[in-house]
Amino acid sequence: AFVIADLQKIRDEHSKAVRELRDHVIQFGGQPSEKGGEWGAATSAAMAAKAVGPAAVLASLRHGEEDSASEYAAALENDDIAPERHRTISVDLLPACRRHVEELDRLLGGMDH
Repeated sequence: AFVIADLQKIRDEHSKAVRELRDHVIQFGGQPSEKGGEWGAATSAAMAAKAVGPAAVLASLRHGEEDSASEYAAALENDDIAPERHRTISVDLLPACRRHVEELDRLLGGMDH
């Protein structure tokens, strides 16, 4: 049960980050992507967890968080990013992704592979 609570916390933090980024895109006249990302795919993957195993689902989520962290790090190198977005990425979003990777590593380490 603790794994579910841990995953729900990560999911909720991820959803908050998506909302923040979506709001920023809209604020500047853009059209946000409707792509669900790794956590959207996790809903479908959870249904198949019995077939592929929970460790595979956790590893997939970890990979998605690593990809997001890389994208955030690349965004910090972009001089066109507004200062307030730069701060959001460096203070909130990137550290959260790194925490998620650590948490997923912890969860994976507690499983028999």
